[in-house]
Amino acid sequence: MKKIIFIILILQSNLTFSQSKKAQIEQFKVSIDSLKNVLENERNANLKKVQELNTVIVNFENQITLLKTEVKDTLNNLNQKQLENDQFKNNLNLNSTEISSLKSTLENEKTSNFKKVQGLNVAIVNFENQISLLKSEVKDATDNQNQKQLENAQLKEDLNLNLAEITDLKIQSLNKEDSIKIITNELKKIKTTTQITNSNISINKNLIPQEVEYDGMPEFRYSMNDEIIVLDDYKETDPKGKYIRMKIKNKIMLLKMQEKNFTKFKRVFSNSEYTVTFFDILYGQCTGEGYQEVIGKLRIESKTEFNIVNFEGFDGFFSSKKCKERGNG
Repeated sequence: MKKIIFIILILQSNLTFSQSKKAQIEQFKVSIDSLKNVLENERNANLKKVQELNTVIVNFENQITLLKTEVKDTLNNLNQKQLENDQFKNNLNLNSTEISSLKSTLENEKTSNFKKVQGLNVAIVNFENQISLLKSEVKDATDNQNQKQLENAQLKEDLNLNLAEITDLKIQSLNKEDSIKIITNELKKIKTTTQITNSNISINKNLIPQEVEYDGMPEFRYSMNDEIIVLDDYKETDPKGKYIRMKIKNKIMLLKMQEKNFTKFKRVFSNSEYTVTFFDILYGQCTGEGYQEVIGKLRIESKTEFNIVNFEGFDGFFSSKKCKERGNG
């Protein structure tokens, strides 16, 4: 009997212990589920915060990109204005002698009366009509010869300059006879330019410069389609002359600069076969070693044909003072 009671007690204690363990396991499961929920909530919250931060970062990057674009546009505008100012100064320097001469003439001829001015006005109207006709002829020539737009643009610029000079003469009451003489000479120049514009030289699209071999450290090098087409060079028999080296129709040749047609924004080189003109030259950023980026147009002309192409490159000879100083350290 005692054994039976003892066995019953042992079984009862084991049953109680088992029930306690099961309860603990259930509590552990509840705790684990609770921890999983907390961890999932934390993950979702962190994910949301990361997404919000990524959105903020993207917004900041967009703002930075816009600001960089605005800064770049502003710098480009400043460079363009600087180039325009340089061209204007260059034109002023080129015309300084003529302006001084006109001022001297005006000082000596200020005694003109109203009748002379009236006569001059009639002459000016007649000459303006002739100039208008010349402009019309230039426009017709442009329509017939597509690639000569640049020459016609230069002609129109000359016409506008002449109109400005005529107006200045009108205001200052210059002597009628002398004024007509000056204007007549200018019209002769314009007619000569018009005849040149309407010449019978034909356009040859295949007349393009070819790649030349790069050697040493040139003063300037110009390229087209990522190929170097122009390098500065020299001639031992003419050490004072300025030359360029080009390849045209598979022939390497030297062309000498015509100093009378030289400016920073337009320069002409020639030999017995070809004349090449660099014009509409714009200067960009400094690139180190005293160089400056350039872009422009190149006209290649022989006695029977011509073509115009765009070029780009680096210029150390005609670069700005700022670029040269930066290049010299």
